[in-house]
Amino acid sequence: MSEEEGVRERGEEREGVGRPRPSDMDASRKLKIAYVSPDLRTHPIAFFLEPFLRHHDRSQVHVTCYACGTDADRYSDRLRGLSDEWVSLAHMTAEAAAARLRADCVDIAVDL
Repeated sequence: MSEEEGVRERGEEREGVGRPRPSDMDASRKLKIAYVSPDLRTHPIAFFLEPFLRHHDRSQVHVTCYACGTDADRYSDRLRGLSDEWVSLAHMTAEAAAARLRADCVDIAVDL
């Protein structure tokens, strides 16, 4: 199978999916980190994530949590307070969510 056939088979030719955005190489701007998860609530994933949110150097990074789940709780509020921005993706398609991350110019996306 050729590389082109493999790309088609994996569905990477869909409009905008899998295509990286051009990087902004301005050294003075903050690195944009996204944490994407349906488990930004009382859940082991959230317990694992909390120290990362707490200890990022905010002079260097901008942290956004993208919540895919609909069952927010008090722990969600705690994580929200530790992030610079909180975005709900709960009712979006995968394509719309990917478009949102691209529009937000995310540099690093961590899928939890």
